[in-house]
Amino acid sequence: MRWIRGADGRHELVVVPLHGRGNVRGEGQGVRILSYRMPGDPRAVWPTELIDGSLHLTHNFDVIERGPTRPADLLVAAREGVFHFSRGGDGWTRRQLAGDTGPASGFAGAGEVRHGRGFIATIEPMHGHQLVVYHPPRSDDPAAPWRRQVLTEDLIDGHALACGDLLGIGNDQIVAGWRAMNRPGTRVGIRLFTPLNAERTRWRESVIDDNTMACEDLCLADLNGNGRLDIVAAGRATRNLMIYFNDPATTPGPQ
Repeated sequence: MRWIRGADGRHELVVVPLHGRGNVRGEGQGVRILSYRMPGDPRAVWPTELIDGSLHLTHNFDVIERGPTRPADLLVAAREGVFHFSRGGDGWTRRQLAGDTGPASGFAGAGEVRHGRGFIATIEPMHGHQLVVYHPPRSDDPAAPWRRQVLTEDLIDGHALACGDLLGIGNDQIVAGWRAMNRPGTRVGIRLFTPLNAERTRWRESVIDDNTMACEDLCLADLNGNGRLDIVAAGRATRNLMIYFNDPATTPGPQ
C-alpha cells in the first residue's frame, strides 16, 4: 500500500493485494485494486473506489507523482503485464505498456516495477531472475507496446527495485536486489545498473553488496545531506537492515 495525491488534492491510500479472493495460482477472481480516501475524521469510515479488478497475481506497484495540483498515476506489475493507471474526470483509465504480446515477447509476468526518467524497470517473472528495462515506443507509433531489453538473467528470487540518479549524471540508474529465498548456500546481494549512452541501450553492472544482504526490499534517500542518494535495504533471511552510503570517492562513475 502507498499514499497518493487524489483528484481533489487530498491524500488517498492505494492497496494492491497479491491476488483475488479465492484465487489459486492466478486462476479465479481478479485483484481488487482499491483507493481509500481519508475522511476529515480519520476514525470514520474511509470511502473506497475500485481502480481495477481484472488482473491476477499483482505483486508490486509504483506511484508517479505529477505535481502538486495533479493526481498521481500508478504503474502496476502483474502476471498479465505492466499497466499504467491514470485518473481523469470519469475515473481511472488503464493502458497496458508491456506484457505477453506473443511467443517472441519473452514475458512471463512481472513482480517488481519502478519508473525512471525515460524508462520503466521490472523484475520478471514474479520472484524472478531477469532485470528488464522497457523503453517508450517510437514517436511514429506511440500506442505500441514499450520495447523490452533484458539487462541480466542472473538474479535469484529478485525482490527489490529502485530507480534514481545516484551518480549525479543526469540519467537514472537502477538498483536491483535478490534474496534467494529457501535456497541455502546461494549468493545474494544488490547490484547497480548504469546507462552508458543517451539511448539507454548499453548498461554497466556494478556490485553494491556481495552476499551479506538477502534483499527483501530497498529504497533510495539522501541520508547524510551530501546531495547524493543512498541505499537503504532490508534482508529477511539475513535478518539485517543496512545503509549503503553513496561516497563520491568510492562510488563508480560513468564510463
